[in-house]
Amino acid sequence: MPTGQLEVTVVEGKNLKDTDFFTKSDPYVLMWIMGPNNKKGEKFRTKTHKSGGKTPKWGDRKTFNIKEGDGMIYLEVFDDDIGKDDLIGKAAINLTGVFNMNGQPTDNWIVVNNNSGRYCGEVRFVLRFTGHGAAPAARVRGGGAPTPAYSGAPAPGYGGGAAHGGGGSSSCPSCRTQCAPGTKYCTSCGTKMGAPPPAAGGGSTCMGCQARLEPGAKFCTSCGTKVVAAAPSNMCSCGNPFGPSDRFCTVCGTKNPGQGAPAAAPPPDPTHCSKCHTPLAPGAKFCTSC
Repeated sequence: MPTGQLEVTVVEGKNLKDTDFFTKSDPYVLMWIMGPNNKKGEKFRTKTHKSGGKTPKWGDRKTFNIKEGDGMIYLEVFDDDIGKDDLIGKAAINLTGVFNMNGQPTDNWIVVNNNSGRYCGEVRFVLRFTGHGAAPAARVRGGGAPTPAYSGAPAPGYGGGAAHGGGGSSSCPSCRTQCAPGTKYCTSCGTKMGAPPPAAGGGSTCMGCQARLEPGAKFCTSCGTKVVAAAPSNMCSCGNPFGPSDRFCTVCGTKNPGQGAPAAAPPPDPTHCSKCHTPLAPGAKFCTSC
């Protein structure tokens, strides 16, 4: 690995999951360099964007000293709360492609996932590495525009932040995200790798954000909600079957459309016991049988 200076600019976020119920979240980004033997290096924390919600703006810049063996950036996005801050999502960036762009900036949206691997938004980074011993700079495409150069390789426990561009990876047919070799589904939009590009027009609507879905999409490209086919009457939209008397799904709480309000109980019969149905004598307060 080369040595030198890595300038990191944390620009903004989009589609970040709100962890607060009644107010917008206050996001900030915590990141650090990961060296050899998983040893944490220099750290950096952006400012908190108060009420930044799903689309925070930071524009914070940090220059890291890259030493021999430093090859990854780990990042976590938090909601700044009183007491313990809530984790919004996390990712890892493989810096190999950035090193190969020695002296040229890269501008990418990095997907962050929660601890369960679910899409929780994206963070935009601009990185520029300047050092000695790096590979020759690649030609900048588009007449000088910043070129994506991340490898997109996943890191253990961090879901592998998806990035646009990179080497040794394959391109998603839907959103063009570069995914790690062997990936079966796009880590950004959930499209099956190797599938033909989606046709223009058609599609359905996302149940989460009402955005238009491309035909065959497995995840909404705007909010990450999983696309579920129309469920049969005895099946919840999350895939869990309803029981004969279930008014709500036992997994996600969705109301069972096949179950209306419960039928009103018949009025008690004063001439028979309500438990054993034994005939009661007029004026009897207790059943003689039970």
